[in-house]
Amino acid sequence: ILISFMSVFALMQIIDKITISGGILNVLYGSIILGALYWLVKPLFNIVMFPLKLATLNLSAWLADIIIFYLWSFFFTALKIGIWNFSGLSFGVINLSAYTFNEWQMYVVSAIIMSLLLKLFNWLIK
Repeated sequence: ILISFMSVFALMQIIDKITISGGILNVLYGSIILGALYWLVKPLFNIVMFPLKLATLNLSAWLADIIIFYLWSFFFTALKIGIWNFSGLSFGVINLSAYTFNEWQMYVVSAIIMSLLLKLFNWLIK
């Protein structure tokens, strides 16, 4: 639950168009729901999607995270995801241009960032 809480809080800080109404208590409640979904649903997705993962050399693993993130937004109604205007990023030789993410793209981007944050915080705690 702590890892989910830190990941949800960090995601809200990274992408300002992701908000959870109701304060810190709702963030905790949402992280409990997210943790339960990852604990219960992700193993089932891994079993069902095993042939696809095998065929794509595990490149389709993000698909389960995107579906779980969408389920989380469906069950946790305090979560609000809006259209995000990414202003661009320049880091050394890497230049990312400005882009406007619409709603379905926000689900994909948010799910990938959430998955990376969950893995990062899991690694840091262990």
